Amino acid sequence: MAKFLLLLLLGIAAYVFWKKMRRPERHESNPPPEGLQLKRPLSAAQQALFAKLQSALPSTMIMVQPALSQLVSADGMNQTLAKTVVDFAICRKDSSPLGIVLLDADHADALEQWVIQAGLKCARFKSSSLPDEQQIRDVFGFI
Repeated sequence: MAKFLLLLLLGIAAYVFWKKMRRPERHESNPPPEGLQLKRPLSAAQQALFAKLQSALPSTMIMVQPALSQLVSADGMNQTLAKTVVDFAICRKDSSPLGIVLLDADHADALEQWVIQAGLKCARFKSSSLPDEQQIRDVFGFI
């Protein structure tokens, strides 16, 4: 009986040690170096719009902040335009692009022109009046 209890205690100790070793490190115990801070890549309005896009277009892939060059390739596209980051790209499940979404983009006419010439949809929304799910589906031709 004593051997059984000893083996049981050793087994429990080994299990506790194994669980402790497997536990991932927490951020608090490993702070970033001095001067380095983590930040949220999306504003509150972008987060809200992203949630609406996901809900309205569940059969699509939504890319967050891709460069235009990831979606369109064209002769004559200048480097500045190619490096332009859009808020969201709406893609089919095979990652072929359907369109882009711009939030509060007042001066994006050249960008919109390139996107439309490429055969993609371009949706512009204001953070002060985000669209509902049906408006999003209407823009991208989903029922």
